[in-house]
Amino acid sequence: AAEKVFGKPLRSMPKFEKAKRVLSIDSDFLHSGPASLQYARGFAKTRRVENSEEATKMNRLYSVESGMTSTGAMGDHRLRLSSSQMGAFTAKIALALGIALPSKAQSAADSLSVDSKWIEECAADLKEYVGKALVIAGEHLPESVHALVIAINAELKAPIDYLEGPAAAAGIDVAAARLQEGVKTLVVL
Repeated sequence: AAEKVFGKPLRSMPKFEKAKRVLSIDSDFLHSGPASLQYARGFAKTRRVENSEEATKMNRLYSVESGMTSTGAMGDHRLRLSSSQMGAFTAKIALALGIALPSKAQSAADSLSVDSKWIEECAADLKEYVGKALVIAGEHLPESVHALVIAINAELKAPIDYLEGPAAAAGIDVAAARLQEGVKTLVVL
């Protein structure tokens, strides 16, 4: 999705240590994925409090997921939806944040029956922490969901870096060339 949105292959690197509000959309970022350990450490940094006066400094996690995960278990607010509903949910959040959407995305949002108070409070909380709020979507979700998440994070001025990397096709071409050169073992990170 990042390549279609930005016109070049980019990888998002959320900075959870700078986030005071996090919305996880069917993403178990605390437990699975290539950067989960880094994400968990960053998230935990803003979760530590030593006394009740510091409780207001703690981050808040909204988790929307299709099955129970480690991330959902840590959630301060959890909403269960099927994976097929994540696109409509993401569109609802985008609309609640004031992001203009194409008619197809608006129709998807309108078709989802979900607690409107949950959506309104989550969106209001994210808006209150512009520059310190971020949204992350599960890697398995469609490109359209990731494109909406990019737009939401842009609106929120989320603490995310985008790192440029080679296109997936370029990596495949390099691997194929090495194998043709007689390489017997190729490890791709």
